[in-house]
Amino acid sequence: MEIKAIVISSPNYKYLLRGFYHLWHKYCDIPISKEIITSEPRDNWCKDVLEGIKDLDCTDILVALEDYYLQKPYDKEQFAYLINQKYDKIDLQGQVNYFEHYGEGGHVVASNSACYRRSLQMSIWKKEYLIQCLKDATNPWSFELTPKSNDNKKIIGLAHNTFFYSNIMLKGSMMNYELDHLNKEDRIVINDLLKK
Repeated sequence: MEIKAIVISSPNYKYLLRGFYHLWHKYCDIPISKEIITSEPRDNWCKDVLEGIKDLDCTDILVALEDYYLQKPYDKEQFAYLINQKYDKIDLQGQVNYFEHYGEGGHVVASNSACYRRSLQMSIWKKEYLIQCLKDATNPWSFELTPKSNDNKKIIGLAHNTFFYSNIMLKGSMMNYELDHLNKEDRIVINDLLKK
């Protein structure tokens, strides 16, 4: 299995990539294989991402968005455990726990009727499943909500985060309280990077 990591951004949020890359390189040893800048309007988002991943030579894709600012190193032991399970998608943020799920060994599995099975929180996707989901939707919001259930795909995660990050944007506004989760040294650097 080969995992390739991508980061997705848009013209309005592209400036956030400076902070994203600074923290990614500091806390994560997984190289970003591709940066995908989607077009406006957002109704072409799925088509842009699909076009961006089609030439990636891999079976699994770690998907991150530009406003996911790592707070500390990811848990490599948990990561290794998860990627050795059977899955179609791995939730790296602990979100599977917030919705209907059941236990299986040392991890949890999202029920087929759980909400946000296609959440865009940081995850590893089987490439073929990601492609299927992108073809079913147009923008990020329809991507997350279509279909609501019953796709019979195995979404797994842990009871806690494997990657710890601040989701620093909400509906076009900077969430300063999310930046407060970064350590003092990182906040100083990020504040400087975001001013440029």
